[in-house]
Order: sequence, then C-alpha cells, then structure tokens
Amino acid sequence: MSNNQDPDNDDIDGPVSAATDCPNLMGNTGKEFVRDSLEKGNPMDAVLLIQEKAAFKNATCRPLLGFLDQLGVRRKESHEYVLNRALESILRRIPQLSSEKLVGLLDETFPFIGIHQLRSVPLAVLDRLHPIPVTFIKQLAMDNEVFWDLPSRVQRQVWALDKNLLRRHALSLIAEYKYEEGTWRQGLNMELEYGVRERKGVRERSQALGHLVAMVGSKADIFKGVSEILTESYGDKESSIFVGMKEAAVCACKTQLLMSLYDADEDARKLCATDPAYSLAWMIDSCIKVREISEQKLKEIDGFFLSAIKAEESKERKKKSGGRGGGGGQASNAKGTKAPSSSKPASGVSDRTRNALNASRDEESAGAPVKVGSPAADKADEISRTLAEASMCLRDPCAFHLLVHEIIRAVKHCVEHEQLPRVNARLKLLTKLLIMATNSKDMFRHDYFQYAEPDMDIMGTLYPLMCGFVLDGKLDELDEQEVLLSQTEAMHEAHTEVVRSMVRYELSRKVIEVFALERLANDDAWMAESLLDMVASCMSKLATPSVPEFAPFAYSLARRVGLMLKKGTMRVDSVLWKLAVEKILLNLVDSETEAHEEILNTLRVAQSLESDALDVAQLGGYLDTCLQKSAKSRQLYPDRAIEREALPCSFRSSEAGAGAGEGLHTDTSLSLPLSLTAAASMEISNVNAAREAFEDRYGDGVYPAYARLAAACPAVLDHAPIVSAYLGDGR
Repeated sequence: MSNNQDPDNDDIDGPVSAATDCPNLMGNTGKEFVRDSLEKGNPMDAVLLIQEKAAFKNATCRPLLGFLDQLGVRRKESHEYVLNRALESILRRIPQLSSEKLVGLLDETFPFIGIHQLRSVPLAVLDRLHPIPVTFIKQLAMDNEVFWDLPSRVQRQVWALDKNLLRRHALSLIAEYKYEEGTWRQGLNMELEYGVRERKGVRERSQALGHLVAMVGSKADIFKGVSEILTESYGDKESSIFVGMKEAAVCACKTQLLMSLYDADEDARKLCATDPAYSLAWMIDSCIKVREISEQKLKEIDGFFLSAIKAEESKERKKKSGGRGGGGGQASNAKGTKAPSSSKPASGVSDRTRNALNASRDEESAGAPVKVGSPAADKADEISRTLAEASMCLRDPCAFHLLVHEIIRAVKHCVEHEQLPRVNARLKLLTKLLIMATNSKDMFRHDYFQYAEPDMDIMGTLYPLMCGFVLDGKLDELDEQEVLLSQTEAMHEAHTEVVRSMVRYELSRKVIEVFALERLANDDAWMAESLLDMVASCMSKLATPSVPEFAPFAYSLARRVGLMLKKGTMRVDSVLWKLAVEKILLNLVDSETEAHEEILNTLRVAQSLESDALDVAQLGGYLDTCLQKSAKSRQLYPDRAIEREALPCSFRSSEAGAGAGEGLHTDTSLSLPLSLTAAASMEISNVNAAREAFEDRYGDGVYPAYARLAAACPAVLDHAPIVSAYLGDGR
C-alpha cells in the first residue's frame, strides 16, 4: 500500500480504485474513473494513469505533441484538431457503409450521443439507417436534449413508436403557437381593419407552426395523431364552456396547420387533403384573405356541411339496414345531425335535446356547476369527426370574427332593402355557421354535433332590434329633438330584450360587441353608448368563468378607445369613456394578460394627452383597480412556461407571452398588418422596445407595463398605493 494511501481504504490494492478497467475516459464512466482514481489512490500515480488513458494510442504521436508544445500549441487545441479531422473522416465514409456496418457503427458510437462534441457521428448514422432498431429509438425518446438535435426523419420514427412523446411534444408546440405574438394579435382583434390579410405571413413566420409541419412531414399516422391532439385539447370536457383566447388559438392552430401543410410540398398537400375539414379550412382561408364571404363561397360552405350530414346518415342507414332490408323514412344519425328536407328544415336535433343543451348553457352562464353528459350524449354512439373538426375551423378567430362582420352587413342589407331578417337567406346561412362555431365547445362536451337552423330568438328578435338600431343611427344624422326622444324611448325598450338574448347566446354577445366597435370606429357616440351599456349589463349577469370569453372585446375596445383619444373623438370626462373604461374594461383586466396590457396602454395614452388629459389621481385609482381585479390571470401566467416545458429554450420565441422583456418575442414583422400606417408601425416597434427595458420581475406578464407607466408618470404612485407596493416590494 502506498504511504499516501488512506488507511481507512484498506481494501484498495494499488493507486486506483476498481475502475482501473475503464476502457476510455468518455461520459459518466470516465468521470467516475477520474474521481475514484484521485480520491482513493496516490494522486501522482492517478494522474499518470489518467494521462496514459487519455493519450493517443499511436506511439509516434507523443514526440509530435512535444514538438507542438515547443511551438506554443496548447494540448487542448491539438487534441481538438485531431478530433475534428477524425470526425470529418468518419462522416465522409458513412454514406458508403452498408446497413449492417451502419448498425455496427451505431452500436459503438451511440453511448457517446450525449456528448455534444461526438454527437455528429451517431446522428449521421441514424439519418442514414432505415428503419432504426427499436432499442435505439426507445433510448432516444428518453433524452430530451438529444432528441431535439435529431434529424426530422429520425424524430418522426421516434414519435411514430412513442405516442406519449408525440403527445407531449405536440402539446408543447401547440402551446408555443398559442402565445406567439402573431397568433394572439389576430386572435384578440375583432376589427377587420387590422391584420387579417397578413394571415399567411403570420403562419409562414410562425416558428411553432414550422416545427409542427416538420413533425408531421409526410407521415399519415403522425398527422392523424397531431390532429386528434388538437381536437382533444380544444374539446376538453373538464374545461369551461366559455371560449377564451387560448381555446380559440387551438382552433387557429388547426386551420393554420392545414394551410401550412398545403403550402409546404406536394406530399404534405396530399396528406392534409385527407383531413375531413380540409376543404372547409381552405374555403375559409380564401374568404379571410379578401375579408368577405361571397355568395358562391357561402353556398359552398353550406354544401360542405350538408354533404357531411348526408354521408353520416348514409353510414347510419347502412348500419341499421342489416336484417331489415333498409329503413323507410328519414332517420337521425348518431351524431346529432339530420339532413334538411324540402318541406321542413331540420335542426339536426330534437326539441328535447336542444332544450337540454340550452339549459346546460343557461345554467353555466348563471354560474351553476354543470354536469358533463346528458341524455343526448348517452344516445350518441360517437362524435362525428367531420362536424367536430369543422366546428373548430369556424371557431378560428379570424373566421369567427369575419362571420360576425358579415352578419352585421346582412342586417344592414335588410334595412336598406326593407326586408325582414327572418326571410333573408344569406343572413340565415351566416347565422347557422356562427351557431355552429359558438356552440362547438358545448357540443364537444355533450358529444353531440348539430348544424342547426337559427333560433327564432335570434332571427325574430335580435336581428329586428338591430335593424332598429341601424335605422336609429340614420335618423340620428337628422339631429332633431323629437326624433332623438323617440330613439331614446325605443332603445330603452330594446335594451331588456337584447341583454336577455346576450346572456343566453354567445352569438348575440359577439354580434353586439362587434356592432359597438363598428359604431365607435364611425364616431357614432350615441349608438355606441347604448350598445356598450348593453354589453356592461350582460357582463353583470354572467358568471365569473365567462370573463376570458370577453378578452377579444377587451383588447379591441381598448385599442379603439386609445385611437379615439388620439384623434380627439373621445374625452376622458365623457359618458362614453365611463362606459367603455369604468364599466367594461376595468372589469375585464382578468380576461387575458394581453388584454390587460392593452388596457394599461390605453390608460397611458389618456394620461399623456396634451389637453384634457386623465387626472393623475383618477389614473391611480384605475391602476389599483386593474391590479386588484387581475389577480387570477397574473397567478396563472407562469403556467404558460409549464405548458411548453418539453421544448428546448431555442424553440420558445415567446417565452413569457405579453409584457416582459423576456416575454413577448419582439419580431414586429410577425404582426404588422399591411393596412397599418408607418406611424402605427413605429408605435408598435416602440412598444416592443419598451418591453425590453423592463424585466418581468414577478413573471406575471404585466409588471413591465406597470413599470413603464410609473416611469412615464411617477406622480401616479402617490395615488395608487397598491401599485406602489407592487412595484416596490412585490406585495
């Protein structure tokens, strides 16, 4: 035993541990050998042994290394040079190797795949080897860092074998897509004037969509798996019936993925054509591009649904015809759909079932817990995949908001041509499509899909009242006292009916919201006040879970108010300001982080006006209210990072979403619409630059926005004790 040997280690014979048989010093085995040698043996002997094992095996290398030492070349540099030349030599020979030799080389080099400097060899072998032995695929699925360095074709082989890994990675990429700036800007924008025509540009620049397209490639099983994951993510029966920004973004991901595959190459185009909703997604995308649904396209979209229903019914008749020689008469299928006949348009669902679904919506709107499942669900054999995925395409925010705008145009057409809304065929078809979209989440929960005729509450009550609003707007231009008095009385009578409809139907809420934004854009203050008052009344009657549904309206209204303040068409002491800000926006700061930030931006604009600016004390009160009412969304904000935990950091272009310098990814080209002026483009660029100036101290997504506002107006902190404490010590 060496004199320097630790007497407590009397079982060790020699200068090193039992790891002396280590063939090389690579990886964890090499680390353990070096550690044990230095800890348990004579350090000098251990160093000599380590040097021997780390040395080049060719005897002629030693004097050459000594010569390089004399020339001032460091050992690290000389070893790295030799390693790189050796790697180049091996990589050049790999394409000429047979499958048998490739497997042998992979077996020898695979243990070193975790070492970054040596990873290129096993990766090159994996890229050439088809198919890859299952034992290697299973090991690749276990190392997340190595996995994302694999060639795409190798990744697809791993996903094809490991469905759980496919699900985990797909969900993370979907989450990444949801929080990309281009996604949420279009998803929250209810006004067609901004950004719709940039839809293709957004998907082309979306990093998450690019990775999803690469994930799918041309493999049908992976495409089917990703499609099912998207459908399951949106149709989660445990989630709220109300559709917020995140849920709608999943629908956008569905349609944008289909269109991205269509744009990719011929193989991907053939693959996406196998999706049951592909033709609908393509038609909708062409309508969004021109911001209009033509008569021809509307008929084609309606024909898509009628064909889907007919195909489902045909399947059902074939199932039921066995042993009975076919069925006489018209039978409803198990999907809750029914083909319309010429004599009586079918709703696709019985009155009893419709009442059950409506009761479910009414109960949740009132805040009561709703049980998932119903008699209708028990009767359904399976979900109609075509109608399910079609409803998601209609729920894509760009498609959804376009439908709402088209309905408002159709209502105006009824006024101009003195036509009753219920007999306007175009308005009826548009309403059927919007009903399909607004009810999609509810239909997923009940496994019962329907392409229903519009309810008379909509066609016979809401739309006629809207026609009256349009007429009132025309009469208001006359500005006669007697006319204005008549308008006020009529509006008061209509208020109750419209609010009742809004509480019950999301369709009514969205139509009135967009109508209000349109009136604001046209500086019709009188009508906008009445419509905003209806929205505020509706909000007061809905349960708290409904708040995320209003995120697009909150974001769009805040933007519109900010623009009106800059134009001078709204004052901070007006009735319109109090309705828009105090009754609506301050109550919607918790709807979504991005909406919260836009509301703060609007308050900042109001405070910075050259004349009639918002009083500092009033601003302080607004800010404290915003912070108090946004507790839930700020608390949930860090979950965004958890949703994307399966992705490497390099993939996360929008790491924290809105607000933070480490949050929103700041490529303004991703979101700048063609219709924006140069001044507006510069404004967005300035906002993104400002985000980088403030770190998101608490990771809640809005700290930088409050910090920017406080930096611009320090006096506000004297009137906002809650915000002052928040910025000062985080309470």
